[in-house]
Amino acid sequence: MAFSLDGKTLASASRDRTVKLWDAGSGAVRQTLEGHTYGITAVAFSPDGKTLASASWDRTVKLWDAGSGAVRQTLEGHAYEVNAVAFSPDGKTLASASRDRTVKLWDAGSSAVQQTLEDYTDSITAVAFSPDGKTLASASSDCTVKLWDAGSGAVRQTLEGHAYSINAVAFSPDGKTLASASSDRTVKLWDTNSGECLLTIRVEKVLYSISFDPNSRSLHTEFGIINISALPMSRLASSSANPQLLQFQGVGLNSAAVWITYSAQNLLWLPLEYRPGCSAVSGNSIAVGTSRGRVWTCSIHSGML
Repeated sequence: MAFSLDGKTLASASRDRTVKLWDAGSGAVRQTLEGHTYGITAVAFSPDGKTLASASWDRTVKLWDAGSGAVRQTLEGHAYEVNAVAFSPDGKTLASASRDRTVKLWDAGSSAVQQTLEDYTDSITAVAFSPDGKTLASASSDCTVKLWDAGSGAVRQTLEGHAYSINAVAFSPDGKTLASASSDRTVKLWDTNSGECLLTIRVEKVLYSISFDPNSRSLHTEFGIINISALPMSRLASSSANPQLLQFQGVGLNSAAVWITYSAQNLLWLPLEYRPGCSAVSGNSIAVGTSRGRVWTCSIHSGML
């Protein structure tokens, strides 16, 4: 799932081969987007919110008009399923990551392939552009992150240190730091210039979504917010030395995903049919997609705390 940048629209992707666009306030369905022939793995809004990209097991990426629901482009060229998509900050380029071990950079207007990036030994799971659009980060099941020159396609850095597949990457607003979240239950912060690992945060959860807040003081995840502003940028910060690293703030889920939480305090217990297969957080709201095809949202207000 993905929220639009203004938080007013939620996109949900399903194995039923459709994407639904929801009014995040009322819960009403705005559009049902149909056209993929297999399950859909990822969605991303363009910076202006007018275009939605969807990636699929059918090896294609589709670009949709988020207002009308019409298909603008179908991008074909990957040899296996597409796992992730991301727009450049200006919205002109789309990056797609695939199990075929490549990243493709597409012209979002013409659908032409600008670059095919190849240097991995396993499936590529996540992609993200730097704020200036000049660098692309890609993460892989081979436990590495690569930083690419988005213009030339050259590899600038290979970041090694995770023990298992990496699920998400995100740049800080100034582009100097990259965060990576892995199935090894850690988040790492990297210096994008030197490639040095600045900090390892042991979150004790497998995260699939991560982003910086505008001030680079916090990391937003589907389980809540991690406050990084007071943490020492030491090379390996362990959970035993820094137990506060495990404290999620704001709206989120507990580790078993059976409670809606606020700053790690259990607020709302979830019956089985409401428990998440995926989730997304925007401000004080959390959206949950279930394995039974239900999408629901919950907003935490001051009177509940």
